[in-house]
Amino acid sequence: MRETRAWARIAVPGGLALALVAGTAAVAATSGGSPADSTASAGDAMAVRLVDEGWPSAVPASGLAEGLSLPLEEYLISYPDQVAWDTARRSVEQECVTERGLRWFAPVLYADPSFSYNTMNTPRRYGITVLEDAQRYGYELPEPAEVATASAEATDAEIAVLTGRTEAGETVSEIDGIDVPEGGCVGVSAETVGMLDETLANELAGQSMEASRSHPDVVAAIGTWSACMAEAGYEVAHPYDAGTLTTAPAQEIAVTDIGCKEQVGLVETWFAVESAVQEDLIGEHRAALEEEQARNDAVLAVAASLQ
Repeated sequence: MRETRAWARIAVPGGLALALVAGTAAVAATSGGSPADSTASAGDAMAVRLVDEGWPSAVPASGLAEGLSLPLEEYLISYPDQVAWDTARRSVEQECVTERGLRWFAPVLYADPSFSYNTMNTPRRYGITVLEDAQRYGYELPEPAEVATASAEATDAEIAVLTGRTEAGETVSEIDGIDVPEGGCVGVSAETVGMLDETLANELAGQSMEASRSHPDVVAAIGTWSACMAEAGYEVAHPYDAGTLTTAPAQEIAVTDIGCKEQVGLVETWFAVESAVQEDLIGEHRAALEEEQARNDAVLAVAASLQ
């Protein structure tokens, strides 16, 4: 789901970067070595470490979108659920790798939390809405947290066992006398825990955005917002384009942007229109949405059992 800033990586022979963890992460590892002398120890096989501070709130806690939650959010995967699923998968990968006598590169998950609670991204769905952020960052997101990282050279066996493929991309079932599960330990974790899927909910959220953008009430509110911006010296037709202006410092433009949104009630109008659109879409697709949600709930139940 989810808004992530980077992929944690370990250095592998030949310059191949092996992605381990979604989200900003630190990787703890030992020095390189052959499979024979890199048998996992308590220090190597550290459990996945989770940073559980600074997570986004279920509804925006400040700004023009404070307290707002769109109807389809009920069917989207929440940030805590994404974290629980991801943590469970990494734990399965760890067991799969270390039981073969290889090193596990333990990640630190979510050291730089997502800005949004789910893929709806309500805090910025209608453009920037938080004055304090506008004053500090303009249209940018806050800088990622500084997280110290360490790298290590992964052996051919470690690459193959984790991914199911050699560095050259060849699918293997055995390497250096070590069995390689189909799809590697990444594949084992996906099969064991299952995969989250919010395709339908996201598709409908996209449809509701497009429908609401062209609704007369929203078009009128955006026109009034644009006139407000013009009075302040900024010629821009749509809030989504305000961040491209270069006629003044981004922070000044962003503050004016939010002021104009507040003055014309743009966020409230757009939210009300899109909420109605989403309610209609839910009514049309309720059975399919509930099926998708039930499948995700089952995956999350498996993830919880593995914690």
